[in-house]
Amino acid sequence: TKVEYNKKFDLYEPEATCISEERFGSKVRYHAFGDGPKFVCGVDVIAKKAKQSNCLVYSVGSNNDVRFEQAVHTFINGCEVHTFDPTLKDEQFVGGEYATFHPWGLGTDGGKEGNTMHGRANDGSRKSFETIIKELGHENRKIDILKIDCQGCEYSAMPPLFELIASGKVQVDQVLIEMHARKDGNFLDMLRDFFMAADKAKLRIFHKERNGWGCDGFRCVEYAFVSDSFLREANGASMCPGEGAV
Repeated sequence: TKVEYNKKFDLYEPEATCISEERFGSKVRYHAFGDGPKFVCGVDVIAKKAKQSNCLVYSVGSNNDVRFEQAVHTFINGCEVHTFDPTLKDEQFVGGEYATFHPWGLGTDGGKEGNTMHGRANDGSRKSFETIIKELGHENRKIDILKIDCQGCEYSAMPPLFELIASGKVQVDQVLIEMHARKDGNFLDMLRDFFMAADKAKLRIFHKERNGWGCDGFRCVEYAFVSDSFLREANGASMCPGEGAV
């Protein structure tokens, strides 16, 4: 039932406050609404950094909705953006002006994680984050924003990434992710493992909301995580303009 789906996420609530959080992903800033945009912490801080040195954004899961990529291009100009989606086999990616496209699925190397997206076939093999980062030559780059909606692959793909972050091998400032409820008997264990791994990576939940526009209005929950270090920087910039941002 709807109540049972919602209860599974009740243990995991926001634990940090980003003063400058905003729903992001529209042509006009602060006008983002509906399914697709995500809550981002410190947009102006990232934009200031992007002017000085390249920032890096990963957008996993597209459905050819490129509002987020377009917003990054417009309001955080200077970021290198990569979009991943294995389901656009029969149509061309429309966001080439804003992002580099990769027809790759996310999960474990050679796995089959994640469901069909929006009626499209999603039957190709998957790649782990570790493999993707290596193939793109981003081993020594910080991922400023990781936006992910991979229709269920998050439970296999994300804990290994969190382990890489916890070990210092990968740096990610923000993770904006849609979590999907599952009917597996071990779903609560999967949730626990996911959030424990995120905690070890020192990623803190700063926003949570049920996706009332998609997933039948109750099966998906949007979470936004921020690293301890970037949260301090973004909040410092909000409280002491001109001092908190690099």
